[in-house]
Amino acid sequence: MQISTDQLAPIFKSVFGEGVEISADSDKDNTESWDSLGHLNLIVELEDSLGISFSKHEIEKIKSVGDIIEIIKTK
Repeated sequence: MQISTDQLAPIFKSVFGEGVEISADSDKDNTESWDSLGHLNLIVELEDSLGISFSKHEIEKIKSVGDIIEIIKTK
């Protein structure tokens, strides 16, 4: 499955608020509210919105938007 940052942006806005702007370089360190609870909410929203599921290993690997894009490519 192919996905872009433009397609992920509404999901991030839903989880982290309308003011969030993302790029492939966006990560937990430079995205406000992307803490452990925000991470779980993001995973749930990605799975629900995209109709996919992440393994425990994939969830642990996700540290940036680029990581999400790479993992989704394998789905």
